[in-house]
Formats: sequence, structure tokens, C-alpha cells
Amino acid sequence: MTNDPVSAPPAPPTPAARGRTVVVAAAGPGNGVDFGPGNSPSGTNGFLEAVRSGAAKIVIRGAFTVTAPTNLAPNVHIEFDDAALTLGANVNMFQAGGKNNLSFTGKVRFDGGRSAGFGGFGFLLNGCSDVLFDWQCDVANFAQSPGKFLINGNPQGTTGGRNLTFRGQTVTHDSTVIRLIDWSQVDISGVVTPPGGLTASVPLAPVAILSSGAAGPVGGISVHDCAMDGGGIQKMSGLVRIFGALGAGNIDGVKCNNLRLGNMIPIPSDGLADGLDVNHAVNVQIGNVTGGRCCDLVSCIASHAVVSDCVAEDCNGIGILVGDGGSQTEDISDITVRNCVATNCGRGLKFVNASGIGVAATQGTRTDRVTFENCKSHDTTGSSQKFGFGFGGGGTITNVRIVGGELSGFDQPIVNPTRAGLQVRGVAGASDSG
Repeated sequence: MTNDPVSAPPAPPTPAARGRTVVVAAAGPGNGVDFGPGNSPSGTNGFLEAVRSGAAKIVIRGAFTVTAPTNLAPNVHIEFDDAALTLGANVNMFQAGGKNNLSFTGKVRFDGGRSAGFGGFGFLLNGCSDVLFDWQCDVANFAQSPGKFLINGNPQGTTGGRNLTFRGQTVTHDSTVIRLIDWSQVDISGVVTPPGGLTASVPLAPVAILSSGAAGPVGGISVHDCAMDGGGIQKMSGLVRIFGALGAGNIDGVKCNNLRLGNMIPIPSDGLADGLDVNHAVNVQIGNVTGGRCCDLVSCIASHAVVSDCVAEDCNGIGILVGDGGSQTEDISDITVRNCVATNCGRGLKFVNASGIGVAATQGTRTDRVTFENCKSHDTTGSSQKFGFGFGGGGTITNVRIVGGELSGFDQPIVNPTRAGLQVRGVAGASDSG
């Protein structure tokens, strides 16, 4: 299921199919239906036969159990007409390697076959380009096994994927919706959870964009307008997770905007699941991320970054955190945090930096040139949050400025056990220093 798909050469399109729409339905041919299980020698319910026909558009209608993979050709447009696809074998539903101009629209439900223990992806797209998902989708049961996702994209050899747009609305009950490795120019929106949030015992991050370095530098990642509730049981850190790798695997150009994330773990507890994780990245913009009841709402371990207008409440960890005291593995610098608010955070940090907003570095790494502008940190309970702003970790932190804003409800508004260089100017609740 994780191997690159082997694409059989497509049959030449039939003259009757060129340029027209073909329909696949469970009832099979007749009454406006071209393909179905009854005329599918490939065992794909007629999906592969429709692809090989060379049709301009393929309509998939009704309910199907998928027991064989469909290899996609270039320039395939599939429209789901109130379709329901259930995984019925250890296969991928649709797969393509190095193909371009693929689009998926309409209304569809996907079931990953968890109750039967099947493994496989809904879509395995390796090294493809110009891919569009613009649909109304409901997905469940793609999270029972590690590495089981609705949409999985990898490089094809050393060629990364490019230009993927994912929009419309996708409701995930317990599943990773999209996981991409070494893809550039990616735009993702419309991922939501139903009332009550995710339900899997060990759910994975619904949106994960990663870089391994195998395909060289990647970038141009945008995740926006999503609303996800972890259901109070999330085990994977990051409902939205954007992770590069050292060196050539760094992701250059990340935008995360208008995200509502939270309710991943009990508060207070020792749970360490974050809302948004951005790591090994440069040129990052994070804005209007709201939520709480997680560890850190926003964890930014990236250089040349701006974090603005984020609001965190009731977090086990730091509501808005630059750097990290345990997982940071490279130096970061030039980060601005602006107009952010944290209330009643740090509730699971009993002996360390129990703060609403903070900066950190792991032993052997440096966090440098960080400015906090007009940020506010409050404790309204009198006990949950020890400090307004804090420094943490065993690494080196230098050139930190806190300008404007407010720290209220604390005996000690700023804690700086690392004795990092700090300048404070015009902060209500704290004296100017540095």
C-alpha cells in the first residue's frame, strides 16, 4: 500500500467515448450507465474501464465495495454523484504515479474498511501534478492502522508532486484526510470534524504536509479555513502538521490562516498534542488560529516567521510558543509574534515554564531575534497559569523583545530561568527592562 503504483498502459480510447461523459453505476450498463461491476474484467466496478475509455468526464454513482485498484491516466476528471466507496481488500482505491491534470469533484463518502481490517489508501498519488479535489466528502475508518490515509502523496523517485488544490468541504470522523511528502504549491481548505470531534482511539493528524529532502527543497504550502475538534482523545501532535527536515528538506513558504483547532486532550493532564505544528520551515505566516484544550495551540519552530492574531485558551502547554524545549533540532531566528492572546494556559506544566506565551530552545540549538508585539497573556483562575511570559529549554535564547501588550493575573509576569537576553518595553503588568 505504500509502494509506488504500477500503472498498466491504458487501452486507447474508443471513438465513442472520446470527449464525452461516461457513467459508472452499480446497476451496470443500460439506462444511461456505461460501466458497472457486471462489465468490469479488471474487478474495479468499471472504474478502470471508464478511465481507459478516454472519456472527458467519468461519473461514479451509487455504492461500491472496492477490491482492486484503479490506475489513473493523465487528464482524468471524476465526478462523484452521491457515491459511497468502501474498501473491501488490501488495495488502494485510486492510484497514480507521475500523472498530471487529475480532478475529483461532486459528493462522496469513503469508508476505509476498518471493521474488516483492510489496509490501503483512498488515493495514492506519487509525483503527480495539477491535482484538484473540489468536493463534498465524508470520510471514516482510514485511521485504524498506522499510515492509512484517505489521500497519500509521495515523490515518484526523486520527483516531487506539484500544484495540488484541496477545497470544498471534507468531514473527517476519525481519519487522516491528506498526507503529502515532498509536494510543492499545495492549497488545502475545508477540512472539518463533525459535532463531538474525532472518534478514533488513536487518530492521526487530519492534515499533514511533510518534506523528507529526497526531492530537494519544497514550498508554497497553504492551509486555511479548517475547523477541527480532536474529540478529547487525539494522540498525534498537530491537527495540522507541517514538518520539513533538516537542510534540503526545509519547507520554504508556509501560510496557515483561519484555523479553529482544539479539544485534543484532557485539561489539565500530561498530554502533549498540539493544535498546529510548523517545524523545519522558513518564510512562514501564521494568522488567526484559535482554540484550546490542547498542549500548545501554535508551535512555531521556524525562521523568518510571523505569527499574528492567534487566540489560545485552556492549554496544557504554552498557548503560543516559538521554538521548543524538547523537539527543536536546528537554530531558528527572525520571528515576530503580534496581537496574540493566551488565557489560562500552561496548566499541565507543573514544574517548568507554565506560561501563556513563550520562547524556547532545545539543548544544542539557538532561538534568536524574536519580537513579541502587543501580545496579551492572562490568568483568570488564580492558579492555572503561573507566568504571563516564559523562557524554556536548555538551549540558547538571544535577542528577545516584548513590546506593548499586557500580562495580568500573575505574581511573576515573566519567568526567565535561562537568563536570556530580554528587552521589555511598555508592557502593562511588567516593568521595562533591558
